[in-house]
Amino acid sequence: MASLMQHTYQTKELDAKDHLGWFELAIEAFSGEHFFRHMRKEAEWLKSRGSRVYLSTFTHEKRICGPQSKIKGYNRRIHSLAIVHSSELCYLWFTPEDWEAAANSSRITEEDLHVANNLGRMWTDFAKTGYTKLKGQIRFTDFRKVDCPESGTNYDFVNFDDTLNDVGTGWRNKDNELFNERLPSIIGDYPPNEVSPIIDSVLMNNGKRLAKFTRKL
Repeated sequence: MASLMQHTYQTKELDAKDHLGWFELAIEAFSGEHFFRHMRKEAEWLKSRGSRVYLSTFTHEKRICGPQSKIKGYNRRIHSLAIVHSSELCYLWFTPEDWEAAANSSRITEEDLHVANNLGRMWTDFAKTGYTKLKGQIRFTDFRKVDCPESGTNYDFVNFDDTLNDVGTGWRNKDNELFNERLPSIIGDYPPNEVSPIIDSVLMNNGKRLAKFTRKL
């Protein structure tokens, strides 16, 4: 299993002392197993039931929000896993504490403002219409105007940054092929499709305790 993960995620030869390279490989494998494979299955489930599915990967370098690693060199690697879960939230919600701190330390760039504008336009349009149509609405003349495509059979997606000019295919393919297809053929259903009696009992007891607690509120 370890060799399968290494083969899937290692994109170049790594020296034994390239600690940052090995760390990134481990983080990408962990993220694929813990997050991305589930996200891909959720997209498949929604598509199988006729839902319109729009996919993106946030690729803008985190300067405004998101946890900062203490590992030297990790935070500055643009388009790498240094961009972590929740890194986009301050751009969408324009959270005052994050932006004020960034302004006070002179970390805000013109690209950051473009990202915030693009996220705000995409999500408000989606809330109003159910579509993420951006073409003709990005007012920066030096940017290519593109639509955020419906994912389709190729799982098309947008790399979400300040330009929105990079549309890819095969969203989370590596994670899906390894953790949803190859490993189950070796070790069986992963995770199991049925909850074990022990876990079922724990969940039932927790539910009873929660119901008893809420009745006292």
